Amino acid sequence: GLKGVVWLQWALLALFGMKRSPGFDQLIGFREDRVEAIAEQAVRMGAYRCAADYLLGHRIDDAMEYELADEFTALQQQRADTASAVSPRYPHFDDLSEELQWQLERSMEAMLAAFIGRMSSLVRRMRYSEEDALYQAQQSAVYQTTQAEPARRDTEALFAWVTVLYTGRADAALRFWGHGEPDDRLAVFVRWGADCREQGMVRAYFGMLAALASGAQASVCAHEFMSGGGAGGHRQTVNQAPLCSWQALFGALDFYAGHLRPGEPDPLAAPPPEIPDAEVALLRAFLRLCRSVVQHSVVARTAIYDSTELGAMTTMFALLACVVPVALKAALLDTVAAFGALDNDVLANSGAHADSVRRAVDEMARRIWAQLEQSQMLPTAGDGARALAVGRGSSGARSGIAYELEEVEAAAETYPETRAFVRLVAALTHVPADAVGVTAEAASAASASASVPADLGSAYRVPGVGPYVSFVLDSVLLKAEQRAYCVPDEKWRVYALALDVVERSLSTLDLSMFVGTHATVTPDALRELATHPGFEVAVRVLCGSRLLDALLRVLDAGVDAVNAGAAAASAVLPALRILLRVLHVQTAVLRGAVPALAEADSLGFALNLPRSLTTLEQLLLSRRESVVQIAALVGAVDPHVSLAAVRIVHILADSTVFNGVDDRVTRGALTLNRMVSMIDGSTDSVRILHAFITSLEAEGGDDVEGDENDDDSAAALRVAVVDLLLANIVPSKPAPTIAHYLLGFSVSRPAADDLPDPAQRATVLHTVLDLLRGDSLLARQPRLAERCYHLVHRLCADPVTSDVALRYLRA
Repeated sequence: GLKGVVWLQWALLALFGMKRSPGFDQLIGFREDRVEAIAEQAVRMGAYRCAADYLLGHRIDDAMEYELADEFTALQQQRADTASAVSPRYPHFDDLSEELQWQLERSMEAMLAAFIGRMSSLVRRMRYSEEDALYQAQQSAVYQTTQAEPARRDTEALFAWVTVLYTGRADAALRFWGHGEPDDRLAVFVRWGADCREQGMVRAYFGMLAALASGAQASVCAHEFMSGGGAGGHRQTVNQAPLCSWQALFGALDFYAGHLRPGEPDPLAAPPPEIPDAEVALLRAFLRLCRSVVQHSVVARTAIYDSTELGAMTTMFALLACVVPVALKAALLDTVAAFGALDNDVLANSGAHADSVRRAVDEMARRIWAQLEQSQMLPTAGDGARALAVGRGSSGARSGIAYELEEVEAAAETYPETRAFVRLVAALTHVPADAVGVTAEAASAASASASVPADLGSAYRVPGVGPYVSFVLDSVLLKAEQRAYCVPDEKWRVYALALDVVERSLSTLDLSMFVGTHATVTPDALRELATHPGFEVAVRVLCGSRLLDALLRVLDAGVDAVNAGAAAASAVLPALRILLRVLHVQTAVLRGAVPALAEADSLGFALNLPRSLTTLEQLLLSRRESVVQIAALVGAVDPHVSLAAVRIVHILADSTVFNGVDDRVTRGALTLNRMVSMIDGSTDSVRILHAFITSLEAEGGDDVEGDENDDDSAAALRVAVVDLLLANIVPSKPAPTIAHYLLGFSVSRPAADDLPDPAQRATVLHTVLDLLRGDSLLARQPRLAERCYHLVHRLCADPVTSDVALRYLRA
């Protein structure tokens, strides 16, 4: 494989020299036809496969492995002629530096463009040869003649190379659409591919188009290409639309929906028809192309959605109601989700029209919610009960998506359709821009999602999207630990997706009516609050239900797993954010929302609330190991995880629950508060201290202070650590607090024992003083410097710490 890549590069350089320098062929002793033969031999040696699966292996993640499984199978068949079996996959290296990754991608991009441009005749000849060989193999199978040699699939492998190289790289492939390129050979290559007829080639070609459509400009080009029928691509019959067109895609989906439409059960009837596997793979690739286009272009999204000729949504939901493979249903659900998703990149590219784009996508999501409810993919009509039990879960339906989860996917031990359904629920729940983040300000600014209809299903059940979130909670999240998985990492992907829905639900919970002395509460507002899924989530956590246990179980994965980049890392951050959001809103829920709902008598349905609700701090008090795990996560390499953990520790340390005296621990005449007792008594105490030191030492790449409330700011983490220290060096909190512990003061005699020497034991105070040495911190991050100086002043003025701190500073 690698030898083939080297040969191919040599052939390209040789051709380049021949075109630029007359007599170059005589100089190297190779004529052009001989160089082209060497290039063909390089392809047969596996150059495509090595380039895509090895040199670009760092780009292949789990999602790409699943989506491009057929393409990777074709790559394995793109082997040396002497190979007697399908070649194994290359190993992938995830620890390459960003610079090396950039160099590899640029090198492969240059080689690919040169190969397509300079050896187009070879590419065409090899494709036609493969089509003839595949046709002969099909004829041999039909007439049961002598089995021919397995046909090579080099053209599919070439398309796969392009797919791996450009997937997820916004507008990196504009050259293939004729933008900014004086030579249109790459655009000709795209149009030439539209004439492919063999199913495997067509599938790989659609996958390539999906990759080339990444980005705002590229997606518009792809939409125009498909709307124009692939620039005159092949028509299967005179009356049919070109194969490369939206009409062909949705026409095929409508064809199968019509033939597979479920009817009345008849035990004497023939088994229902099935979609051939090759056709399923082809439809999935086509849907992936559609998904890529609508994800990046609101114009294309609106045009396809509103087209009565295509009937996109109606057709996809009709096919979802049929008995089709799980993989195809997952692709359909992901495509539906792409129509309703609100992508930040799309808003950023909309400029001054961002507000109108947001409103348009919100309205589209509301219409998709209505179509999802009408489809009853998740049965919500039930028996028409008009009662709502908040915080107690539900037994769940045993048909539709719930049936397929328990009877089909659980038996296969893989869950693509369920994951796609959860992604759909998340995509249709848009979070207002001012409610994004995990600060107290973001929690107080939360407002109801404009994309979620509060009256969904009101004609026959308690209104709202509660049944969908309850399914995610009860059937997906809370059962994730009990299920078997073919691939163990899929469990964490399930956790991460379900927690995303939970976080979005909390982020759209509007409790502003309970903030302020002049707030008014109307019956309609209470009704929407009671049916809001975010209220259901908050109540479940605050009553100590299994949801809280599931969140803490995710955190048990530990900081080592997060720093190692394990699959569990994707679920830890949303779990922390959910706990932090609950800590921010619990006062309004417990003191405002619950009493108001308990006294309300005009909701229109019976409301049953848990008998016992309490603060999250009280619930965590009996879960000491979980508190230690949260504190240890301050040492996460991901600054978002570290910041969320610091903010949780800050809130817990501020609470009277954790500031109270731990009756189980006494040291002489001095008692310890519960927070210090938990951390100091754990086996991770040294690691936690080091985590806070490391977080305070962390600096952003640009080394410039940003907004301290911005979760992506490099300064936010350092400011959060110093704020935690300042909040716990106050006379109202008896020493020793968590701040005394982290700063290095003795937990037994904080007012007397000297601070440790930095050479013997590093502390957070040593790090603060190191930051203040010189003028660089004051110039680069003035707000952080101000807090650090304030901390030193407070230590020198506080009755407990002044003597010890002044002695240390004088020394």
